[in-house]
Amino acid sequence: MAVKKQAYPNFFIIGAPKSGTTALSEYLRQHPEVLFSQPKEPHFFNDDFSHRHIESMDTYLECFSHGTVQEQAVGEGSVFYLYSKTAVSNILRHYSNAHFIVMLRNPVEATYSWHWQAVYSHGEDLEDFEAAWRAQEKRQQGEMLPPYNLVREALHYGALFSYADQLERLFDQVPRERVQVILYDDFSKDPEVVYQQTLQFLSLAPLQLEQYARINPSKRFRWPWMERIVRVGGGVKRAMGISRGMGLLTRLQRLNTTYQERPPLRPEFRSELNECFRDDVCRTAELIDRDLSWWLHD
Repeated sequence: MAVKKQAYPNFFIIGAPKSGTTALSEYLRQHPEVLFSQPKEPHFFNDDFSHRHIESMDTYLECFSHGTVQEQAVGEGSVFYLYSKTAVSNILRHYSNAHFIVMLRNPVEATYSWHWQAVYSHGEDLEDFEAAWRAQEKRQQGEMLPPYNLVREALHYGALFSYADQLERLFDQVPRERVQVILYDDFSKDPEVVYQQTLQFLSLAPLQLEQYARINPSKRFRWPWMERIVRVGGGVKRAMGISRGMGLLTRLQRLNTTYQERPPLRPEFRSELNECFRDDVCRTAELIDRDLSWWLHD
């Protein structure tokens, strides 16, 4: 019996979180010459993090086992790779000619959106964003850590969305022609244009999709008590070494999910966040040669 050939990734969407990476990955999946990982975010190469989704190369490569091995572009989209100090160098050690896609969003908006995601996906137990923001220093000292959070770095709200150092680290390792930087604002305004630019960056034939649907809207729990049951069940599953999904837990979480628009930030707090990110936004603008001044408007 013939042994199926293995597909290996050659492009990576590396972040930042809540900047359109899920939508772009879904659009790319529809291209016949693209094989995108299942799941979208293996989070294998960020070995400096407190927790990784996948910890062995064999398991990682299984994420690409559903293709035909004829695809020209093979990719994944782990959004912590940009923040990680080791992910890009680890990728290059295995795939020296890899291409990288970076998606950036106004850090104030991205941080606020990510906090909602952290409440939903990363065990964040401070549902008020201001409280979570002000708890960062204590959490980095090991205090006030949520019991069901595995990825401590997911709660580093300020550092996660301070882009300049992350971009400098990337550009020090990868030639600029192998890095595509996409602004969320551009992608949100005209996803068709950005999609075609991305296909060109990956040396793929143009393809016009029938629609560019909004992906991954803000989610909340209907009943927090039900989510605690799901998280306890997930902890039991990990303790027993069960890697496959448990259908009941998945159904409970789906039932407990509702989609909501985030309320506006308190104006004084938004101004505080703008000042916090101001220097980093200016450095980021220089690094990518784009005017980002509108990110700093209250």
